Amino acid sequence: MCKDGTCRPESDFCNSRVDCPDGSDERPPYCREIVQVEVKPSIIHVQPYKRFEFECISYVPGIKPEARLPSGILVSQDPRFNVIYLSPNHLQVNAIYGLTDRDHPFQIYCIFPGLENRTAVIEIERPCPSGQFQCMDGRCLPSNVFCDGKSDCSDSSDENERYCAVNIRVTPGSIRVVPNQRFQFECSTSIPGVSPQVTFDERSVERDNRFVVTRPSLQTIVVTAPTGLSEIGAHRFKCIVSVNIVKEVDVEIISECPPGQLKCRSGECLPRAVFCDGKYDCPDRSDEDPRSCVPAIIITPTTILTRPHESFQFECKSVMPGGEPKITLEGYPVENDPRFRIVRPSREHVIVRAESGIADPGKYSFTYENIVYN
Repeated sequence: MCKDGTCRPESDFCNSRVDCPDGSDERPPYCREIVQVEVKPSIIHVQPYKRFEFECISYVPGIKPEARLPSGILVSQDPRFNVIYLSPNHLQVNAIYGLTDRDHPFQIYCIFPGLENRTAVIEIERPCPSGQFQCMDGRCLPSNVFCDGKSDCSDSSDENERYCAVNIRVTPGSIRVVPNQRFQFECSTSIPGVSPQVTFDERSVERDNRFVVTRPSLQTIVVTAPTGLSEIGAHRFKCIVSVNIVKEVDVEIISECPPGQLKCRSGECLPRAVFCDGKYDCPDRSDEDPRSCVPAIIITPTTILTRPHESFQFECKSVMPGGEPKITLEGYPVENDPRFRIVRPSREHVIVRAESGIADPGKYSFTYENIVYN
């Protein structure tokens, strides 16, 4: 009997032809649902440094699965994993030495060309207090001592190349300077073909004239602030390899002036309000140095990692009253590109949305211009 009460011969059920008026003769519970691809298991709960494995399986002949990280890198290129093909349609991923609690949460994509992809989610337990991670021997240490080039765990697992190779290595991890004092740090990764990006206040340092960026190699970026930063307090830079792999560099600017004042490079202390106000107040004019003043426009986020046809958006805000950001892609205004929808909450604020993403893989650079109307 069909679900709507119609009676049909038994031979009409599960014969790949709809015979019931409601189509129920070709659906569960009468027929087993056809599974084309599978991840087993799809969710894994595991302790730090403990072995686990999962499988990507295609039940469609000729479909060979791949396992990739969110960055797009093949899992077989990551030293933490072994990838074995049990058959052309059946892939197994092994993490013999597990993952660290620094990796939580972790995702791996099973790619099935021409079919729907699947995701394996690895939930790593967090046995340590907030701000600390676990050594392989079970001890908990502050997060900033891991992969900093010095052994702090008794078993040196905090500098284990297997785990640090894919995490970002920053040197130094923290910096303490006075206002306008030069500083520099380096960010690198050993993932083949991946180039780290660095942001400050959610803006790429490569678009900020306070910093000089050099790349000794594809996988290394050196950020220099020739004239330092003027703002007193803690500042945080982010080194980014992928969504899952981010490490921070803390820069603390300590004051040599009374509260509410900043120091000129020539040594005088002046009220904070006179810095970057468009008028020269320091004898050496360092209060209006364009390398020290905040840029006129803020972009959030400055780097987006996405897949073809996956939606994304970013925002541009002018810090200048009356400034109206204009955004182009390859010299063409995004307002005239049907792939994007433009929202302007105000003249100074524009949101760019790609609700269907971009079809073709590759690197796309959006440029902006700040138009100011008097």
